[in-house]
Amino acid sequence: MYGRSGAARFRAGRGRGAALPMVEATAVIGRFELLRGAGAPPGRFGGVPAPGVVRKEGATGVSATATLTVPPWAPFFRDHFPRRPVFPATLLLDAQIRFALELAGEAAFWPAGTRPVASRMTHVKMRSFIPPGAVLEIGVDLGPLSGASATVRLSARMDDKIAATARLEVVAEEA
Repeated sequence: MYGRSGAARFRAGRGRGAALPMVEATAVIGRFELLRGAGAPPGRFGGVPAPGVVRKEGATGVSATATLTVPPWAPFFRDHFPRRPVFPATLLLDAQIRFALELAGEAAFWPAGTRPVASRMTHVKMRSFIPPGAVLEIGVDLGPLSGASATVRLSARMDDKIAATARLEVVAEEA
């Protein structure tokens, strides 16, 4: 009814096949063993530069907005994803967490001798793909202290539409 299977089209030369070519089987096996074992040596990966977050406005220790400009070109776009690059959600979440902790650190309700730290993140929703060069408005709203924790509502808007939302639990930790 639908013609040949994907495998048959691939054998006939019309399928796209694997996302990445597997040239060196021994290299792939070695990489797999590294991942299953002790992992890469410490310090091997230098990370990626954190995207710039420029604070715009808000109420100290309560809420704030900022602009995050996605780099138009970055090394991670080569494999995230090659045909349609998108900003990795993990980098957006990292920027939002840093911004939320900055805001939480301004709040006066933390017990003396403590500082706010991220405890867990829930309700994470990516609502759209974020292309290279996009300009996002990120927002953080700190809820009231409940015990020794508070919830921060996170949002990211792109072109006046919600691009992502999440909640971050922040707890007091000895400084």
